Amino acid sequence: MIRFRRGSPALQGVDFTVCEVEDHDLLVVDRRQGEASVLCCFNLSPAAKTYRLDGSKKWSLVLGAEGTLVDGSELKLAPW
Repeated sequence: MIRFRRGSPALQGVDFTVCEVEDHDLLVVDRRQGEASVLCCFNLSPAAKTYRLDGSKKWSLVLGAEGTLVDGSELKLAPW
């Protein structure tokens, strides 16, 4: 995890936005540094959750603790 953070400009910078989401059991943070961007999604509940991603962007799951990217538009998150 530390190696991943050190290798990602977006995670080294201090620019971030906490995204508004309908499901208050989810914490979604957009981290940015220049052109680099990482969307960090956290499930804070004891139940599995799904977060719908912006369909106009190309997404890839970089690091996930039992998270699954479905059809590039949904992120299925395991319970905490």
